[in-house]
This record gives sequence, C-alpha cells and structure tokens, in this order.
Amino acid sequence: MFASPALVAYASTVTVQPGQTLWGIAQAHHTTVAQIHKLNPNLHGETIQIGMKLTLPGGVPSSKWSANRVRPVKQKVTVHAGDTLWSLATAYHTSVGRLQALNPQLRNSVTIRIGDSLWVPTGNRSASSGSRPTPAPVTMLSGRSAAFGPPGATLAAENLYWMARVIHAEAGSQPLKSKIAVGDVVWHRMLAQPGSTVKDIVFEQTNGNYQFSTVPEGAIYESPDPLSVTAAVDVLEKHEDVVPGAYVFYDTSQRNNPWVYQQPTVANFNGFVFAK
Repeated sequence: MFASPALVAYASTVTVQPGQTLWGIAQAHHTTVAQIHKLNPNLHGETIQIGMKLTLPGGVPSSKWSANRVRPVKQKVTVHAGDTLWSLATAYHTSVGRLQALNPQLRNSVTIRIGDSLWVPTGNRSASSGSRPTPAPVTMLSGRSAAFGPPGATLAAENLYWMARVIHAEAGSQPLKSKIAVGDVVWHRMLAQPGSTVKDIVFEQTNGNYQFSTVPEGAIYESPDPLSVTAAVDVLEKHEDVVPGAYVFYDTSQRNNPWVYQQPTVANFNGFVFAK
C-alpha cells in the first residue's frame, strides 16, 4: 500500500513565518531540531529565513495542526539582576547560540545588562510577554551556584564556574585524572599571568583566535558534569598538579596544529597529551 504523495508532501512541509525559530517549529510539531536538520540538509546552524520551506517528519496532515501551533514563537523578556545569557538560555530551554541569533546585538558577545530587553524563543504562546519560567536549579559541589557572572559573585566562585566548564568542554568523558590535567594547564597559565582569572585565560585570544576551540564552538557554555566540577575543585582548592609545567594539551585522535607536536611532552592520559 502506498500513501498519497500529495498528502505526504503537504503534511511534511511548512513555510517559515515572521518570528519563528527552528526550536519553536520543532516544539510545535513534536519533533527535534536535530530531526529537522536531517530532513533539511540545506540548513546551517539555527538560522532560518522568512518564507523558507522546511520538511518535517511525521505523516499527520498539516490541517490537523491549529494555526496557533505555527505562529511566531518568541517573546520579549527584561534582564534582571543576576541574569546571564546562559541562565536565560537554561530558563527557556534553549541555547546561548539561539539567543544570540534572535538578538543581533549579541552575535559577538555574551554580555547583557540589567534592564536590557531580549527576544527569547518559547513554545508556550499562552505565556504573557515578559513572563519567565523558573529554571531547574543547577548546583555545583557542596551547593555552589552554577550561575556565572552574577553581580556580587566572589572571584573564587567565578573561577570555579569557568574552570568546571572549560574542563567539561575540553575533556568531555575523559577520566578524572585527565580532567584535572586540563584544569592544571589553565592554572599554570594563570600563574604565568599574575592577576588573571580563569575566565581571562579561557577567553584569551592570539591574533584573533581563541586559545580554546570550545569557546567559539559554544561548548564552553554547557553545564559541567559532576566529575568536571570535582576536577575543578581539585585544581583550584586542593592545587592538585598532575602535569607539572604543562601549558598546552591536545587530543591525538584529532587534527592539531603541527606546532604543538614539537613541544616537550609531560604526560599522556588516554590519548590526551600534555606538553610544555
């Protein structure tokens, strides 16, 4: 038995309307951004244009979907004290990159100020403008807050925040020792630049290029796993140094700058090489 070609084509195609986002369309049609990407290889990142036609999974006739499900799905919110781009992304179940796409003034920045008005995606059209969902609490070890950059945050808390994230972003599923080693490299660079913070090192650029590739890739903003938090504490509070003198590291399974291979090796943990 064959389904009607006309019905399938009609049911699986939508036209992007003003204000819509890829995430909002996915939510409205009970699918995911990843699934939409698979069906639309012409998509690049989260960017969609008004009038663009998207193929969606499923075989439910589009007439079954109410008009409300595909109307613009974004709303304005006002930045409050303690808000950060990351915490807002978490609250609205989206990503920092998507918020930057919705707010052109943030394309090259993560800095927001109290009173700023920002667009955020939302799949709940009943929510009133300016209302905000309560994000699930995100905690670090021993109840430390995971929100970064809030007014009044101590330097120690900010250092722990960024250290946990750079370890998580760079070391991924590596064991604890490898994660500590990544943190040690950051710590050594801090010691070499008196007065610098973990954030300074993480976002440092040379000739316009970030020292850590996970910064432009966005992985630096992901919530760290518990093991990465433990490693951050071991480095910053216990000063555990498993790769003395190491200033660089690289994954042997990936293509790296040839220069790094010439540096004296300090240690090799599971394919992660740490060098001077």
